[in-house]
Amino acid sequence: MSQSVGAMRLYDIAEQCGMNPTTTLRFLTTTSREKLQKELLLAQIKGYACAEEERVYGMCCVAVPIRDYTNKIIAALNVGGPLTVMTREHVQEHMDLLRESADKISLYMGYDKTQQKDGIYQR
Repeated sequence: MSQSVGAMRLYDIAEQCGMNPTTTLRFLTTTSREKLQKELLLAQIKGYACAEEERVYGMCCVAVPIRDYTNKIIAALNVGGPLTVMTREHVQEHMDLLRESADKISLYMGYDKTQQKDGIYQR
């Protein structure tokens, strides 16, 4: 995988992609099909993806999905920063604001959360 925005897109289209990551950008980049499947399932359950040091040493980024009128993930809202600031506690503290912002964009794109049927995080 590489980065949290990639995870948001991948868990919506994983089957079409064959779930076969092959490029290692850093030592923490997920390249195992099984590990990728677990990470994508976790992103589905939590409703966000987090990448720690996948591209840049000492950096963390978090992404939440932006959906369109067909309920498809078309983009992601991403926030990143150094791990010294982007602790798990800090991320959880600000997750509601990130999700609310993504939800507003999704609504503007025609998304209707009452029509969501895939079991992925719902607000």
